[in-house]
Amino acid sequence: MVSAGIGMSREEISVLEDKMKENPFVQLQDNFSSYYKINKETENSPHYISPIQLKLPRNVAGKECPFQYIPLVQTISAIVSDPDFESLPRDTTPDGFLYDFKDGTAWKNNRYFQAVI
Repeated sequence: MVSAGIGMSREEISVLEDKMKENPFVQLQDNFSSYYKINKETENSPHYISPIQLKLPRNVAGKECPFQYIPLVQTISAIVSDPDFESLPRDTTPDGFLYDFKDGTAWKNNRYFQAVI
């Protein structure tokens, strides 16, 4: 029997539906189908770093102005403790300045970061 409009039998449709249930992309869509689910999944990650919120003085209109930030030391610690970090390419900079986290052999030699990590 052929289903109207799509040219597939009910059995073929059933087989396709079963295969789609096993498809990891379909499963991901179930887990990430809303911002709420995405946020919950993110917050439950072992790599998640909670933002810290500060209340700034009210603006001229009297509206509260909260400010959120992610702690820098925790963020950098998470980056360098990632198992793939060691395999990232590191180009030395001729002027000695760090431009991004991949420049950082200074991490291993800096006493401050050794104490934090």
